[in-house]
Amino acid sequence: MTDDGMQSPQPNTNAAPESAAVITRELKSSRRRMWTATLLGAIVALATALLIAQNRESVQFNWLVFHFTTPLWVMLVLTAIAGSVFWALLRATWRRGRRVNAERRSALQAHRDASS
Repeated sequence: MTDDGMQSPQPNTNAAPESAAVITRELKSSRRRMWTATLLGAIVALATALLIAQNRESVQFNWLVFHFTTPLWVMLVLTAIAGSVFWALLRATWRRGRRVNAERRSALQAHRDASS
């Protein structure tokens, strides 16, 4: 019994094995996602390399006020790099937004706990 007359909860003796099982499952799931992402990345990289290798002729490009002739593979490489940079920036922005939102929720919860 506690000071306020309520019965204290009994300690859970099965907590450690359950938490170890959860951690093990999460690690396996994380590894599976990593290998899936690695395999998908390798497939995309191979497909991009094949596309570049098959398009070596020079072509005329018109972009805004610029007009130039260059090998198509150069433009494909530049486009792939630009796409990768864009994706990295998008991911970083998304993660930062999630982190900021988590910090705001944590601060709000701490404020609520302090004012209670």
